Amino acid sequence: MRLFAYGAVPKDGGTYTLYRNLRPGLLKYGWDMRCVVVGAQEHALLNKYFVDEGCVSVAPGKTNLKRQAMAFAEWCDSAGVDVVMPVNSRAMLAALPHLPDRVRLLPRCADITPHGYAKTLTARARAALIIATTPRQASDLTEHYGVDKSKIVLIPHGIDLEPYTAAGTGVSSDNPVLRLAFLGRLEHNQKGVLHIPGIVRQLDAAGVAYHLSIAGTGPHQRSMEAGMKDALRGGRVTFLSSLSRQQVPPFLNKAHVLIVPSHHEGFGFVLIEGMAAGCVPVISRLPGVTDFIVDDGASGVLCDVQNVNCFARAIVALHRDRDKLHTMRQAAREAVRTRFSQQRLVTDYAAALDQVVEAPAMSVQLVPWEQFDVPPPFKPTWRSQVPRPVRLVVRRILFALRLSGKR
Repeated sequence: MRLFAYGAVPKDGGTYTLYRNLRPGLLKYGWDMRCVVVGAQEHALLNKYFVDEGCVSVAPGKTNLKRQAMAFAEWCDSAGVDVVMPVNSRAMLAALPHLPDRVRLLPRCADITPHGYAKTLTARARAALIIATTPRQASDLTEHYGVDKSKIVLIPHGIDLEPYTAAGTGVSSDNPVLRLAFLGRLEHNQKGVLHIPGIVRQLDAAGVAYHLSIAGTGPHQRSMEAGMKDALRGGRVTFLSSLSRQQVPPFLNKAHVLIVPSHHEGFGFVLIEGMAAGCVPVISRLPGVTDFIVDDGASGVLCDVQNVNCFARAIVALHRDRDKLHTMRQAAREAVRTRFSQQRLVTDYAAALDQVVEAPAMSVQLVPWEQFDVPPPFKPTWRSQVPRPVRLVVRRILFALRLSGKR
């Protein structure tokens, strides 16, 4: 059995969801995938209810990055790790220049931001392959970062369809109240959640009979509530807390439409989970990402980023044309079944892992620990020096100014 170390924190989120979807299947291909949590900072984010038998705790009491990286390297040596996929783990990324040649690197691109690409390309000379989850990531890596096309393998995400076999039984397309859902972190910079109040106000103005369930927590919940006071008082909007993985399928199965107003996404597990449940996604058009997953007008609706009017018009149209709504719900389910299944995901990853370990060893210079340095993506910037509460206050002020300007 070969050992595959994957950097993730057991908690709600796409990075850990990928681990949960991959681990059982990879065991059948001879790969023991481990979710590795390194250092005190990552352990502080850990949710014990998500921990399973494949999770590994390394240096839970250490706060110093170098000591965390050294502890991870020691664990790799003692456990006999074959392949490392750091994703967002600072300690694992920091350890890469110090790992022996026998430990292979398989990066996975998790975002479409400069910071995300910088993490993907940390110690790029060690990587025989790089996994992209969407065509946008693949093209950005080759065109803007000089990665050879032969090094990139496109592996879209996939999910277990079994929990969604009851899709559609919870709510009929003919239900007079259109059921809307948002699932994710209530944060505007990436998820665009502060566009939702504007969408809701337009639905109210159009006289749509709807109910919006919002599942998640985050720094912009108060601002969202302030922008939807009437809908909240009228019972048309409900805020729920974060959901466990077991609660996600029944939550989505009870919705007709999934609202996804993101500014940027690496892929978006929630999108294909919603589609598997028969939710029609009304989602931001992110070239090479969402338009790769959603067939506009068939399995969902794509709107330009920040175009609140488009989101509202699409939802109103689906409310008024229930035959179209039903057809699109069926198309969304079929798209996930044929393109984004868990079995396809596992097969693709097993092939990539085998290719990495069978490739000739990369000729890289092992860096001694005396020359340890913080990886470039995590070096301090002026923005990182501003306290987070101050950044949040500034964002709320700017959002309020934008709202006042639209009235």
